[in-house]
Amino acid sequence: MIRSLPSSAGIDSAIDYLQDRLGLLIPPDRRAEIEKRIQRTIAIRGMADPDWLLHALHTDEAMFEALVNEITVGETYFFRDPASFELIQKTILPDLDRGRPAGAPIHIWSAGCATGEEAYSLAILLEEEGWAERAHILATDISRDALHKARAAVYGPWALRGDGSGQLADRYFMKDAGRFRLADRFRSRVSFRYLNLASEFRPSPKDGLTRMDLILCRNVLIYLDAATTQAVARRLFDCLADGGWLLTGPSDPPLWPYAPYKTVITAAGVLYRRIDQADLQPMAETKILPKVLDHARPAAPPRAAFRPDAPQLADIPSPSGPTGRRKPGANNQNIDLALIRALADQGKISAAQQAAEEVIRRVPLSVEPRYLLATLALADGRTEEAITSLRQLLYINPSLAAAHMMLGMALLGKGDLMAARRAFENTFALSAERPEQEIVPLTDGETAGDLARAAKRQFDQLLSSLEEAI
Repeated sequence: MIRSLPSSAGIDSAIDYLQDRLGLLIPPDRRAEIEKRIQRTIAIRGMADPDWLLHALHTDEAMFEALVNEITVGETYFFRDPASFELIQKTILPDLDRGRPAGAPIHIWSAGCATGEEAYSLAILLEEEGWAERAHILATDISRDALHKARAAVYGPWALRGDGSGQLADRYFMKDAGRFRLADRFRSRVSFRYLNLASEFRPSPKDGLTRMDLILCRNVLIYLDAATTQAVARRLFDCLADGGWLLTGPSDPPLWPYAPYKTVITAAGVLYRRIDQADLQPMAETKILPKVLDHARPAAPPRAAFRPDAPQLADIPSPSGPTGRRKPGANNQNIDLALIRALADQGKISAAQQAAEEVIRRVPLSVEPRYLLATLALADGRTEEAITSLRQLLYINPSLAAAHMMLGMALLGKGDLMAARRAFENTFALSAERPEQEIVPLTDGETAGDLARAAKRQFDQLLSSLEEAI
């Protein structure tokens, strides 16, 4: 006999418990979606009373696992974000090979590995680079169901959608009844283990969580609340070897306020490095941002990217004085921004881009020139460049709702629906917490209420599309 479903209060208590145990950030606008997923999962089990669900989460591990699978995102595929793997291949592996004995082992951790595609992609890359016998790969996740699938290493064609040439399937998989089984040698090179990043894990030789040369924690931190993110940032740092690297996703929150990382912004995401020795310098070919930066800088004043009333070039003073140099100051930057807009309004996209890049070279943490640069790239059809500029901008200041919105639109145009959905979700969360009539920085007078509604429309449309695809 099917018993009554839990009350709304019972569902809310269950969601709060899951958030606390997993360290998850579930924005208010996602709670309705999560409630539907929970109801779907427990409908066949029935309920004894409104408090049954919360009791089951404490005592029934199978129920807990089922709900973990419902509320966490396991979207991944082989060689997702190729730029990240190119960064590992061309920058990180050569760096790790310097200053250590020939053939010395390296230790890699894929944190939040889902069904294993990232960890196995690493194993394939390492074999192609001649590192197969040197590398020890640990992969962890909070979903035991996902780990079971990862160990089986049998995938559908959708998991190989990043393999445009088809060579990956031909070289490293065996086809069986429309599915693809990874070659056994790669399965043997990855160790899978359950780990909740929100738990009090610590560096431990016994658990293998120590002296890691490379940690990949990509597209995981965006789902964690602020307190958990801060704790995880420090624990990941503690798990790195001296000189070890941490790679996060482009949309993940910054970690360097919480641990003494050396930081590198790249198109593939943010790289962090643990440097304990005073005489160990960062690589010459990478640009390391200063560790001491002002995260609490005020938001830029509201402006349009391109305004119909922008001044003509004749109205704008020359960017350099008689000596070809200028003194830094707010007035000079306003002149620069006006020049960039004027060039763009006249269709001189290349010149406007060069002017924006020059401002960024002089003032690396400036916000509006990066936003203008992204707008220029989008206007010129260079979507990838726009995405890179926006992600770098959001690393500097994650609170810019307009940048999240533009990033969502760029990702939508690229076809990356999951990432676009997260960007619209961030836009809504940031806009909804502001007074409705407050003007949003970096926009042409758009209010927080208008931006929140626009982001929610995009989010709802994407949610419907993704549910239909499932």
